[in-house]
Amino acid sequence: METKQRGVTPAVLAVIVIVIIAVVAVAAILLLRGGGAPGGLPEYPGSSRWDIPSEYQQYLPQGMDVAGYTVNATVQEVVNWYKSNMTGWDLQTEMSGILIYKKGDTGAEIIAMDGTLMGQSGTVYVLATAPWSTIGAT
Repeated sequence: METKQRGVTPAVLAVIVIVIIAVVAVAAILLLRGGGAPGGLPEYPGSSRWDIPSEYQQYLPQGMDVAGYTVNATVQEVVNWYKSNMTGWDLQTEMSGILIYKKGDTGAEIIAMDGTLMGQSGTVYVLATAPWSTIGAT
């Protein structure tokens, strides 16, 4: 009885190469963007990453995953969008431009402010996640 050995066909090899290239491209994009938003929170559409000035970083509690963004929208538009797009999170506190959410043992804080206060146009906002014991204590 004769057995046939089958190798990898050129078509299968091409698909493997394309998948590898796609994975590398997505990883490179995420690295250049600095990864996703903290805790997988949604980013307001059209946002750009913004480096939080070091003089403000000192006020952030240790252990928080934090990212800053700018967007061409009003503070109220950003706040309203987050209030409609935090699926699975429970709103705990709402103050002027600040939303605090809880999901299980995790907390999320969204702080939106007029960008001109930070030398930016539009709105500047910060997303932060941490254990609820950290967020709930702020």
